[in-house]
Amino acid sequence: VSGLAPETLTENLTMQQTFCPPCRQGKDKLDDTIYVDFKGDRVLMCCSGCMKKMSQYWNGYIKIMNARGEKPISIPEGDDREASMKLDKPLGFNKNNKGVCGPCMTGLCMLKEHLPEELQDKSSL
Repeated sequence: VSGLAPETLTENLTMQQTFCPPCRQGKDKLDDTIYVDFKGDRVLMCCSGCMKKMSQYWNGYIKIMNARGEKPISIPEGDDREASMKLDKPLGFNKNNKGVCGPCMTGLCMLKEHLPEELQDKSSL
């Protein structure tokens, strides 16, 4: 099976993903040029700050997505999928060098209820 065209992949991602896991901003804030890949899966992000958080705490944010009935998209067969399968940790991509979102700038995404379980009991990051 050949890979999907980039616009088709983006449509599939945005149909499945309705929010940015670290900051909880809605679907309209997701940017298909900022994402995190790991072991054949991809999650869109809204900004570079959220991309970094997702890269660091992949499993925790995936649990948050799952709790909301969502999951990462499986990257179609092709070079991107093959490369992501070889990763030993999540890898973020910021193709347009986008900065951080409002919640990241103000610290809103660091509210205890927005953090993965493994960070909720830490007093500071």
